[in-house]
Amino acid sequence: MTEPTTISPPATTDTIATVYRRRHRDFLRVAAAITGSADATLDAVQEALTRAYARRRSFRGEGSLEAWLCRRLRRLPSPSRRTFSRLPRSWGMNDQG
Repeated sequence: MTEPTTISPPATTDTIATVYRRRHRDFLRVAAAITGSADATLDAVQEALTRAYARRRSFRGEGSLEAWLCRRLRRLPSPSRRTFSRLPRSWGMNDQG
């Protein structure tokens, strides 16, 4: 298992690119769980990376860069999220943090 990347803020484009290359499959798994679609998964990961580059100065270094990048991914608007929000609470899918 790869150790999380702890860096001092701000995150540089090179650091983000390095973490992205090293953890690409993990980001794809997170996106697949959110979107449920292969095409949407790739689009979501690309969009999250684009947003991370644009907002790299907002990285405060309070956690790992991987966690920060996953948060960018989880915050993307997704049609599948609307489906999840309609599922019964007993399924445990309404707790999206």
